[in-house]
Amino acid sequence: MAIRNMLISFCLLLATATVASGSVEAAAAEPARFTLGVSAERLTPGGTATVTVGVQGGKDVQGFNASLAYDADRLEVVDATLRSEFGTIGSDASFMQYETGGELRVVAVRLGTSEGASGDVPLFTVRLKAKSGSGEARVRLTAGASYSDSDSSLFQSDAEVGRTITIASGPAPGAGGAPGGPGGGGLPPAPLAAGGKDAAASVKVDKAWIAEQRKAGETIMVRIPEAESRLEVRLPMEALSNGTNRGNVSVVSPLGAYRLPLTLLSTFGVGTGADAELILSMEAVESDKDRSMRATAEGIGASLLTGGVHFQVAVASGGVTTPVADFGNEYVERSLPLPAGEIDANAVGVWYDETTASYRFVPTRFAREGDSMTATLRRPGNSVYAVASMSKSFEDVTNHWAKADVELLASKFILKGMSDTTFAPEASVTRAQFAAMLMQALSLSEAPAHATFGDVRSGDWHAGAVGAAAKAGLIAGYADGTYRPDKTITRQEMAVIMSRALAFVGKPTPEPEPTSGPILRYADAASIPDWASGAVEEVSSAGIMGAVATDRFGGEQSTTRAQAAVVLKRMLQWVDFI
Repeated sequence: MAIRNMLISFCLLLATATVASGSVEAAAAEPARFTLGVSAERLTPGGTATVTVGVQGGKDVQGFNASLAYDADRLEVVDATLRSEFGTIGSDASFMQYETGGELRVVAVRLGTSEGASGDVPLFTVRLKAKSGSGEARVRLTAGASYSDSDSSLFQSDAEVGRTITIASGPAPGAGGAPGGPGGGGLPPAPLAAGGKDAAASVKVDKAWIAEQRKAGETIMVRIPEAESRLEVRLPMEALSNGTNRGNVSVVSPLGAYRLPLTLLSTFGVGTGADAELILSMEAVESDKDRSMRATAEGIGASLLTGGVHFQVAVASGGVTTPVADFGNEYVERSLPLPAGEIDANAVGVWYDETTASYRFVPTRFAREGDSMTATLRRPGNSVYAVASMSKSFEDVTNHWAKADVELLASKFILKGMSDTTFAPEASVTRAQFAAMLMQALSLSEAPAHATFGDVRSGDWHAGAVGAAAKAGLIAGYADGTYRPDKTITRQEMAVIMSRALAFVGKPTPEPEPTSGPILRYADAASIPDWASGAVEEVSSAGIMGAVATDRFGGEQSTTRAQAAVVLKRMLQWVDFI
């Protein structure tokens, strides 16, 4: 069948699927942002690079139509893979077609009435091979997506994204100009000093290499193909801080990967000298700590699916090295490779709190490429990270309406019971308890609170959680300088905190449409104070909170532990953390 006819057929199929999915409740979708990633932006002839096409910020994406154009004089397609979210190549719902002149056409659609894909979703990958000769080869993506909202146009958010791959027969620059790794691109490892661990690497990047990387795109990609126990990459701050701080630094190795947005550099507050260097490092935990971490996991009924890896960022200037552990509200990505095979259904990323010898939840995405699985963990700080699995239940929620949500969050290291076997779902939630739940849900580090609130002492069990929530701007005290940690939290107070949490992670709800009527549709809307009405409207429109009886919000009512669990789960789903 000719490509034009196939496109028309699949567009009709996509329209049918869109109508069929009308049972999925969805507002007009926000336009998705298509992404084009290249595993290596510098190749030697014969080397390969994997091009990854994805969508970011989509909501209920039902299908897409993409065209990937490449320089056929310098590049050739080795293979292509459609990601599992949209079926497989050759299925009734998708196809890939190579066209002459260096273009790959992809059309895919989700059939049936299932909810579409949301958040950051990989779509397909293409492996390109460099031909003989040298020069710059351009790769360009033109794409559009379709959503479940049947009133919208068939393909929305048309986008064009481009990348450049440099093909050269000489060595990759940086680290002494030694040959690059397989497939070219990135930097080669240079051995550590005598006595260092095997399979370790230390690389110092020069300014010229960074300048060349910036010409190719916004990502400064450092690939280290041999480091399996520890690595360190040093980059000159002066070359990174070029006035815009756009893009990111990515370090990729068999040990893991790290992606640091350059916008964070201005927040570090250190390293302004001409000799300042940004240091990114990863190190597998030593055997003694690994045994201790596994024993801790087993003690709470969990198991580790990967070893622990310590991710660190520091700035060296004037002979002084300053660690940077807090990224504010920027959820920085780091990735861990997973063992071959199917991933455990309860798998989740965790960070190991060495101070308390405990595990904390980390928002995690899992992705498969061929036989390889990768977990990408997002958190606004550094620590030891791993992937774990746990199935947690409580005796007193066996027949409870919130059983599924309580056990889901407990199995993700977010909620704890009142004891190992009881959750007390109908007990009221105090302001201190909710601060602790929120700290765990957003994967925040504890912070001192005794200097903020007069009634929270440094030795209180909730001091670190209250401090973390206050530092993030999620909670506030009363006019008299107190927090009143033992006071039961009300529903309108919880609504305000949830609204602040959405803003903290950068996922607030869309602005409501202008209306001449009252914003709040609840029968008791008049009783909701001004300081809470906007937040109540926001979390209600997002489906995070709703009426408690008929059409009443019940803002002054207290909240049970079960209700708090459900609200947290819905919030985490809204921001794509679970």
